[in-house]
Amino acid sequence: MKALLKEVASMDKLKSQSEIMEYVFIVFFLVLIIFAIIFFLTYWQTSQFKLEKSKETENRILFVAEHFMSMPFLVKEKLMFDDSKLTAVTKLMECEDLQKIFGKNWYVTIKVFDGEKKMCRYSNYPDCNYWEFCVENKGKESKSYNFPVNIYRKKENRVDMGVMKVGIYE
Repeated sequence: MKALLKEVASMDKLKSQSEIMEYVFIVFFLVLIIFAIIFFLTYWQTSQFKLEKSKETENRILFVAEHFMSMPFLVKEKLMFDDSKLTAVTKLMECEDLQKIFGKNWYVTIKVFDGEKKMCRYSNYPDCNYWEFCVENKGKESKSYNFPVNIYRKKENRVDMGVMKVGIYE
């Protein structure tokens, strides 16, 4: 009888040890699931933040492009740049003046599709085809879009096709 009682006691001991191991495994998997949920939510939050930042940058690029193409001191008529006005603005207005209108950390370049790039200055006007506003900084990371534009060439009284590159530094 004593041997049977010892055997039953040792079986109870083994049974309680296995129950404890079950609880340890359950707790381990619950903790693992909680960490997986935390990791997933952190990843999701980060991706949402990046998406919002990208949308904000795109909206800012579109804002600068839209308003740049309709500023009366740059265009002959809406969506058609005037080369003489572009040249005058590059001479008369500094980047800081334009940043008061459009904010900081942006740049715009406008190029006519005719031959190699020649920067427009008063000294070489109208024999030029390229204008820069708040010059692009090659060292900084930026996001940019190109927009097709019309450029009225005042001296020749014609309209040329060109491209306007609008960029935002990130």
